[in-house]
Amino acid sequence: MHQFDEYSNTDSVLNFRNKTTIFTGTLLLLLTLYIGFFSGPIPNDPSEVSTFLFIYLLVSILLFIPLGYFIPVIFLKVKKARHVALATLPLGVLWGIYLSIIVIWYLPISLCISIFLASLFGSILGTMLGYGILIIISRGSLILTNSFHKKR
Repeated sequence: MHQFDEYSNTDSVLNFRNKTTIFTGTLLLLLTLYIGFFSGPIPNDPSEVSTFLFIYLLVSILLFIPLGYFIPVIFLKVKKARHVALATLPLGVLWGIYLSIIVIWYLPISLCISIFLASLFGSILGTMLGYGILIIISRGSLILTNSFHKKR
């Protein structure tokens, strides 16, 4: 038997329900909430458009990282990156609409559309980052577990 045969089974690599991934995901969620809670206020001055859009992009990324991490853990049939992206895309659209509606009263419509696009892009990017972190943690956990059992 080749030493890497146990890694060729997709189901064993993509089994996300273990203590390590749940613990890491919980820490990631708490870290995201902590950063989001203690981040500075969102500027109300539309003259700083790049800062304004960057903050909305960053908030969207931070909000969707835990979602991208936990979707495959909760729903076992969602194992591929495109499935995770498609599962969170409606939430990203709703998030972008929500943020645009909040600022539509005091910002020009072009900036509201930019906020929508930035938040939608941020939600997709955050989801993919969360999914990538899950894959890295899951594979690292599998490799450590297999190397620990081989030493016994």
